Amino acid sequence: MNRLILVIGAVFTLGLVSCDNDDDTDDTTQAYDRGPMLENYSQNIILPRLQDFHEKTASLHESVEALKQKTNSQNLAEARESWKQAYQSFQYCNAFNFGPGDQIDGTFLEKLGTFPPDTTQIETYISQNDTTFNNFNRNTRGFTALDYMLFNRDENATVQYLNGQNRMNYVLAVSRRIKTVTDKILADWQQYASSFESNLNVEAGSPTSLFYNSFVKSYEAVKNFKTGLPLGKRPGQQAAEPYQTQAYFSGYSNELMQAHLESIYQLYEGIGVDGSDREGLADFVESTYGGQSLAADTREQWNSVTDAFENLPQKPIHELVLENQTEMDDYYTELSKQTRFFKSDMSSKLGISITYDSGDGD
Repeated sequence: MNRLILVIGAVFTLGLVSCDNDDDTDDTTQAYDRGPMLENYSQNIILPRLQDFHEKTASLHESVEALKQKTNSQNLAEARESWKQAYQSFQYCNAFNFGPGDQIDGTFLEKLGTFPPDTTQIETYISQNDTTFNNFNRNTRGFTALDYMLFNRDENATVQYLNGQNRMNYVLAVSRRIKTVTDKILADWQQYASSFESNLNVEAGSPTSLFYNSFVKSYEAVKNFKTGLPLGKRPGQQAAEPYQTQAYFSGYSNELMQAHLESIYQLYEGIGVDGSDREGLADFVESTYGGQSLAADTREQWNSVTDAFENLPQKPIHELVLENQTEMDDYYTELSKQTRFFKSDMSSKLGISITYDSGDGD
C-alpha cells in the first residue's frame, strides 16, 4: 500500500512538472521583448507618418486659403492636388485610433475619414453659413466633404459653384478643422510616445492590445467598408451601391485603397517610413510556438490579396463594382480569407483579445 501511494505521488509530481514546463514553452507573450517593437512603431512609423500627414494638411489648408482669396481654375487645381496628397497620407495614419487618436468626440478616423458624404446636409449648413461643426454629422466634414465640394462638378462648374461666399467659408472651415485635428494628434502623440513604448503588457487597454486592435480594425475597414459596402456585401444590401465608395466624386478610390493596403502590410511587418524592416507584429507572431508557420501562411494569403487587387482594372471603385463585379468579388473573397489570419489566428497566438465589435460575426 505504501509503495502504491509513493508511485501515485511520483506520477502526480511528474505531471505538475510537465505542466509547468508546457506553460514555460507556450508563454511566449512573456518571453518576447516587446520593447523594441513598440519603440519601432512609435519612433519609426507612427510619429513620422503623423508628421508627414501634418505637413500635407498644412499645405492643403494653405491651398484652400489661396482658393478663397482667388477662386479660379489654377487655384482649384492646386487645392485638388493638395487634397489628394493629404488624403493619401491619411491612409497611412488611419489605424492610429487609440491613445491620442481616441477622444470623447470621436476617433481620428471618424473625425476626418467618415464617408460617404451627406451632400444634402452639407448644402444645408452652407445655406445657413454654419461652420461651427457643433453636431455629430461626421460625414459633412473631413476629407469626404472636400471630395464633394472640390470635385462634384467639372472644373469650370466647380469654380462657379465655389464662388458663393458661404461655400468657400465652408470649404475653408473644413480644411482648417482637418489641420486643427491633425495638429492636436501629432502634439498629443509626441507626449504619449514614452508611455506607449514603456508599457510592455498585453492585456486589454495596454499599448500592444490597443495597437493590435486598431491594426485589425483598419484592415477590416478595407474589407467591410471600402470594398464590401460599394460592392453590396454588407448586411441588408441587395445590390452594388457605387455611391458608397470612398472618394466617389474625385474618383481616387483605387489609389487610396492601394495606399491603405500598403499601410497595413507595413504595420504588420514593422516597416518604417524609411523602408527599414524592424520589429513588428510579424516578429511577435514568429516568436511564439508555431508562429513561424502562421506568419508564413499570413504572408501567403496577403500575396493573394494584393494579386487580386492588382488584377483589378485601373478604374475607380464605383465603376468597378458595376462593370467588373467578378474581379471585385474575387478581391473581396481574398480579403475575407485574410481576416482569419489577422484577426482570429493572430489574436489566439498572441494572447490578445479583440476588444471591438466589427459587426461581422467573424
